Amino acid sequence: MITDNSKHTSTIYYSRNVPHLSMDTYDYNTANKFRPWYSKNKFKTLVIDISQDEKDLLSSYQYRVRRYVRKASEMRLEYNIHRSGEDFYDLQKSIVQFNPNVTYYPYSLLTPRPHRLFTTIKTSKFGILSMHGHLLDPENSQCLLSMNISRYREFQDSKVRQLAGMANTFLFHRDFMHFNKMGFTKYDMGGFEIDTLKQFKKGFGGNVVHYYRYKPLLSSFIRKIKNKIQ
Repeated sequence: MITDNSKHTSTIYYSRNVPHLSMDTYDYNTANKFRPWYSKNKFKTLVIDISQDEKDLLSSYQYRVRRYVRKASEMRLEYNIHRSGEDFYDLQKSIVQFNPNVTYYPYSLLTPRPHRLFTTIKTSKFGILSMHGHLLDPENSQCLLSMNISRYREFQDSKVRQLAGMANTFLFHRDFMHFNKMGFTKYDMGGFEIDTLKQFKKGFGGNVVHYYRYKPLLSSFIRKIKNKIQ
């Protein structure tokens, strides 16, 4: 189970219980329960078995993903691990100019916490090309991809765009290997609902898992009021 706190709310991930009354959001929950205090949504995500060795992991990928990983491994791409999401915050400020639909995360969700880990892939010429944010659940040997940002849309040159896309694919592979060494066995791709991302995520193999998200109705009502006032 993971408890992640932002400025005003708390979200509980992978909890086996949903209380009848709480102001917390319960996300990635497998229990289908009747809770009138909450709005409940069912969704799908893709979970990758990262307990395999690298050879077996690569063989579970689709051909395109394997080819990207092998090509990227021959390049001088630098993989880094960070406790702070400061680079993520800076990246999203520039990327939102090229893709206004990108999810914008407040700094309160990017500050160092024991359960948060950020990874980047970069080159000496272009700097960071892609960055992932993770929430770690040692209790279930599982890590959740909570944030993913890529500079793909920022580049006009087709070759550089291809490099950015390849770097993001390679970053996932390096993440799998790194978390495997940390003792994690499952990597949750953080959803499987957006059509434009389904094909990309399917390239890594894995199994589709159904989850439920419980949000307290009162907090949603307060948020709507605040938005109207602003």
